[in-house]
Amino acid sequence: MAVATRVAAFDGDRVAFAAWLFTIARNRIADARRRAVRRRTDPVADVLDRRVVGIDDGAIDRLDAQEAIGVIVAVLSPVQADVVLLRTLGGLSNSAIAGILGHDESWVRVTYHRALIRLREHLGTT
Repeated sequence: MAVATRVAAFDGDRVAFAAWLFTIARNRIADARRRAVRRRTDPVADVLDRRVVGIDDGAIDRLDAQEAIGVIVAVLSPVQADVVLLRTLGGLSNSAIAGILGHDESWVRVTYHRALIRLREHLGTT
């Protein structure tokens, strides 16, 4: 709904549109997370706590999209998860991600690198 109501006012190219779209999505995810914490009525599912062991570097590629996102969100900090998802799903550049998150490109590169190391450790790959 947020995209549909604001798309007429958007001005920019394809990359700017992707960044704008992912900014809106990121804000909606943050809102949903806050709502879920305030209104939590069910126990935490153990699905996110499972560990996948003995898989090679292409493990994330073989997971279905929802399972991969679940692993990324469960293992990484919210900021690291945002960077990884914007890079992999969004296909955004470091400069676009830096603009969305309010940091410089070096911070994005370091955060992405650290997130990948953390994912490899969690998934049991070297």
